[in-house]
Amino acid sequence: MLVSLTSKIVKHVRPLTNMIYSTLSNFFLLATLQLIILPIIGKNVNAATFGEISALYSINTVVFLSFGGSLGTLRIVEKSYAGENFVKLAAVTTSLAIMVSLPLFIFYGHTLSKLDILLYVLTTGLASYRNYSNAIFRLNLQFNKDFMANLSTCVGYLLGTVIFVLNIGSWVLIFLLGELFYLGYLSRCSSILKEKNINDGNYFRIVKEYLPIFCSTLLGSLINNLDRFLLLPLLGPVSTAIFFAASSVSKILNFITTPLGHVLLSQIVANDRMFSKRTIIKLQVSGFVAAILLSFPLFIISKYAMYVLYHKYFQLTENLNLLLGVVVFGTLLLSVSSLLNTFYLFYFNMKLQMFIQAAYCFVYVLISVLFISKWQFTGFIFAYGIASFIRYLLLFMATFVAVPKKDHL
Repeated sequence: MLVSLTSKIVKHVRPLTNMIYSTLSNFFLLATLQLIILPIIGKNVNAATFGEISALYSINTVVFLSFGGSLGTLRIVEKSYAGENFVKLAAVTTSLAIMVSLPLFIFYGHTLSKLDILLYVLTTGLASYRNYSNAIFRLNLQFNKDFMANLSTCVGYLLGTVIFVLNIGSWVLIFLLGELFYLGYLSRCSSILKEKNINDGNYFRIVKEYLPIFCSTLLGSLINNLDRFLLLPLLGPVSTAIFFAASSVSKILNFITTPLGHVLLSQIVANDRMFSKRTIIKLQVSGFVAAILLSFPLFIISKYAMYVLYHKYFQLTENLNLLLGVVVFGTLLLSVSSLLNTFYLFYFNMKLQMFIQAAYCFVYVLISVLFISKWQFTGFIFAYGIASFIRYLLLFMATFVAVPKKDHL
């Protein structure tokens, strides 16, 4: 009886422990980036240059999540502990991340040095592999190792920041050293770098399953970073820098909830658990209410953080309260959607997911262009909030169609 009680306690405590590890892991990584490194870069370069760097940073995020993150998610779903069929795909996706990012970096960073662009392209390839390879820790529920891997990345970032502040090296060395420190930890604490290319006959099936996950992740990542892609060509790098600074704190939540969703995915796969329509609708309604309740305190925190971390851009901002209020609420809705995306992966077929993402992107781009043409930066602020609400509404409506009524819990 004691053994049975102990096993039950472990069964319920372990997911909570994993959640805490994952939250702390990603918080340290994102806090280091958003609250230390990026503000330091913004302080040491002019607003136009920082606008381009923030656009490249967003492109980097979209690319490594789409190529590497999607492959890591698929490996968890496939329960590929030995890396069957994945070694070759990892090399291909890393190479594609490099090739795709190069022309985008040249276009959005046309005033940056060519050496910085090339080094950041390499960094993007390494980041793509990082987002794939850390799936091995989540697959084996080794969230303590995932924590240490991200901590190693932070150490590399901070060392690069010191080099940048001392004017010994460029801003791009910050990100490059972070990825290299991660690889150093990975080589010591995992055998994934030593995995052999094993094809058990399912390679093309894996590729076929990867493509829709990639497309869905690509659209989702574009959604979370579309503001930078639209602002830079439509309103210029200074507006891009201001919006990036205003949304930096609230978007930490969005970056954290995505990995938390990965933890939930790992637990669901490990325990073969399913959820009912009623349960998911309750979660969606609760998430919307939570977004409303959290908006005010996060607004206060964001305003203070922007004043301290991005004081130069704080002073440049018109309609600051409107900007922060809309950005905070819109980002909270996107964060809740990212967390609930775990359930959408199971219940929404890829065609439905891609339709919702594509519809949102179309509406976002359309109303952004229309509102910017009439109200400039203020118009874009309203477009961001309206589009975020429409996406949440689409996901809520799709739940009634795609999720079965029977509760499996």
